[in-house]
Amino acid sequence: MTSEEYDKLTDVEKRIKVAEFDGWTDLNSESMGDLSALSKVTDSAERVLVPDYLNDLNACHEMEKGMTEEQLKTFHSNLSIEGHCDYRFYDSDICHATARQRCKAFVLTMTAGDKQ
Repeated sequence: MTSEEYDKLTDVEKRIKVAEFDGWTDLNSESMGDLSALSKVTDSAERVLVPDYLNDLNACHEMEKGMTEEQLKTFHSNLSIEGHCDYRFYDSDICHATARQRCKAFVLTMTAGDKQ
């Protein structure tokens, strides 16, 4: 997925992409007017709300914890390309980006292998 393709997605579509790449399954999209309607089935078969990644930095930090070292390098590079992170400081983890900016970089990172 390219940056331009991501920008054309609705907020609901962006949230679904992030949730899927973050490992959420069985997303409930019946009430797409309410973003909190997205949920997944946990091990106990209990449906829980998917975080509002686009507006929740804590959720983004949790999503980042699941990335491999290589994915983190690509993620920080994507933030740098978008102007939100100085990649030279990757080792010190200096990066000031909003939740929305982190979500875009996350999706671009996770789809990096899909580019033709």
